[in-house]
Amino acid sequence: HGLAMAAKHGADAAGQRGAKRGRGNRQVENVVPITWPVDGSAPQRRGVALWDFSAHEVPSTKGVEEPSPEKELQRAALLKELRQRYAKACKEVLGLEQPPGDSVDRWLLEQLAQPRGP
Repeated sequence: HGLAMAAKHGADAAGQRGAKRGRGNRQVENVVPITWPVDGSAPQRRGVALWDFSAHEVPSTKGVEEPSPEKELQRAALLKELRQRYAKACKEVLGLEQPPGDSVDRWLLEQLAQPRGP
């Protein structure tokens, strides 16, 4: 499994990934290689993990509502209605038979990124 993972990421059997730059197969001498451990842990450069997703402290859940199946069903129904309205608006305004893939998700993210007033 480890060698398959290394092969998937373009690493050799020792877990080293070739440092290439630009076109062709020229090796660059001054680039520190990334070590891809076969145990599935994070890749490292100079012995330091490139990322660390471990949680060192648990965030507070004070004031956060407990998840419930009813709320998730309600949320799913509202999102379904929103997607239908979005598709209808795309058809009426843009003349599209159906909206481009993932465009509603991109629109939602754009709306969430907009600054909100107090």
